[in-house]
Amino acid sequence: MIQGVPCIHKPDGSLLSIKKLHHELTVNVAFQGAHIIDGPSWTRSIQVDPSRTTGAVTFAIIDETNTKVSAIIWGQTWAYRSQVTVR
Repeated sequence: MIQGVPCIHKPDGSLLSIKKLHHELTVNVAFQGAHIIDGPSWTRSIQVDPSRTTGAVTFAIIDETNTKVSAIIWGQTWAYRSQVTVR
């Protein structure tokens, strides 16, 4: 889970697409080459409350050696010019 992700809304109020969110995460070195098998997906609280400015996203990766997971958790992760927390 990544917490503190800025919620970027389109003019119609909807959130940016999962594809754009995925691209934003893979700009981070730790995510490059990670085999993301599910997500990233906005948590339900963000989807039902359009007034929220930050939120959380979930994702699942396959990492048999635990090298990507360690790099993602212990490294700095940024999304939309804001540092976010990975748990």
